[in-house]
Amino acid sequence: MSAAIRILIAVSFSMLATLIAMYLLSRLPGMDVPLQWWIFGAACPLVVSFPVSYLLIRQGDRNQMLHTELRAAFAQAKHLSEIDQMTGLLNRATFIRWASERSKASFGAVLLIDIDNFKSINDLYGHHVGDTVLQMVAETLKSSTRSTDLCGRLGGEEFAVLLQNCDIDTALNMAERLRVNVSELQIALPNKQVVAPTISIGVATQNGVHPFQETLQHADRAMYRAKNQGRNQVQLAA
Repeated sequence: MSAAIRILIAVSFSMLATLIAMYLLSRLPGMDVPLQWWIFGAACPLVVSFPVSYLLIRQGDRNQMLHTELRAAFAQAKHLSEIDQMTGLLNRATFIRWASERSKASFGAVLLIDIDNFKSINDLYGHHVGDTVLQMVAETLKSSTRSTDLCGRLGGEEFAVLLQNCDIDTALNMAERLRVNVSELQIALPNKQVVAPTISIGVATQNGVHPFQETLQHADRAMYRAKNQGRNQVQLAA
């Protein structure tokens, strides 16, 4: 409802209430109300109620606008507190919290992903290239997984994915697809060099019985086994 209509309703109500009160008084013995008082009774609420109603309604609208803006700002702040600013994925704390909650209600798998030789990339080409690698790997994770899966950056060059409602074969196929997709990335540098990152992935099943942190540790050990056996590969937790 627009402000003008609300002001009109408020003024009309004030005038009506005044006129009703005067009518009731006029029905009492010896309380005849002259015509000029009827005119005054109609005009006075109009003169007084209109500016008061206008100010109150405008103030109410401003308060409502401020409330809406505060809610939006709070939602934005909450969102930013849950997101890794470099990659746009969930940050470590949020990923582990959400994954712990979801893994209780469904079976699936956890992929722990580490970019191979990331320190060397930073040392050889600079941190700006390293940042680009992180962002491209993160984008590959998002585009290669399902909307129901969770993707997070655990810190540094380490990422994790929670695959929900999938068996081990599906999880291994997904991990291999991620590995291949990342291996096809190429970052062309001004000096005509090309940076082609690869990843090592550890896969562990999640059955909803064991704590999520325990499954994450199994995936972590499998990922380090992939590192030790030559990198750019997928290993299943024992």
